[in-house]
Amino acid sequence: MEIAGLFHVHSVYSYDGELSLEEIIALAQKHKYRFVVLNEHPNEFSQEKYKELLANCQRLSSQDFCLLPGMEFACDNNCLHILALGLQDLTFENDPVKILDFIRSQGGLAILAHPYRKEAYKLTSHLLSKFAGIEIWNAREDGKGMPKFQNIKMLRRLRREGYKLLGFGGLDLHNLKDFGLVKTIVKVKDLSAENLLKAFKEGNFYIKKGIFAVDSQGNIKYLGEYFYILSRFLYASFKNIAKLIEKLFQLLKIKPPEFMMKIARKLF
Repeated sequence: MEIAGLFHVHSVYSYDGELSLEEIIALAQKHKYRFVVLNEHPNEFSQEKYKELLANCQRLSSQDFCLLPGMEFACDNNCLHILALGLQDLTFENDPVKILDFIRSQGGLAILAHPYRKEAYKLTSHLLSKFAGIEIWNAREDGKGMPKFQNIKMLRRLRREGYKLLGFGGLDLHNLKDFGLVKTIVKVKDLSAENLLKAFKEGNFYIKKGIFAVDSQGNIKYLGEYFYILSRFLYASFKNIAKLIEKLFQLLKIKPPEFMMKIARKLF
């Protein structure tokens, strides 16, 4: 069966998260999602706090909804971020190689977050080979409309070069303003943390919003590629115009109309 959920979500367990686990579940279920993948910042974590997160995720999960715990490690002076799933213990290393080796030793899944940042392009082939995936859509940075084509091209290029990477996408949600209908559709036999993790490892998922969808290998579904590129160009142009309008309101010290703010929150 195919089930929809949210990927890359931060709760109050992260230093900059604003929503509790219960609030995140309520938000997800309101929009008919059946799972949420957490990626918490470990800045204020201890081994005991991580065990508490695991226990709470298990307690709040059921046959109808799954809360999958994960982390987001920051390395190289916060330049390189690694999303990790499937960890039973926590590491406090700062070296990316040691972190990636730890994730692998735990049977976990390592994903390069927002790889289009300039620092990520400096990654060596040795380091890239330790990742299972890259984040081709980060709605907080790319916008909630659709991902940048350069992200999809990067995934395709790396796969052609022999890296067995899968393309992930999510909200990078820290508060209600970050919420958007960017969903991950996963193919599983039954809903469980184990089956979700297995599906992510095997690439049995795709990212979707509206009529736009891209699978784990970077293939655009439904939309023709040229139509997608045109749509992304128009979306980016509209986003830039919206930023200019926002600056104009700030200069004039005028509060934007609420209907404009609602549209902006949904799109950007």
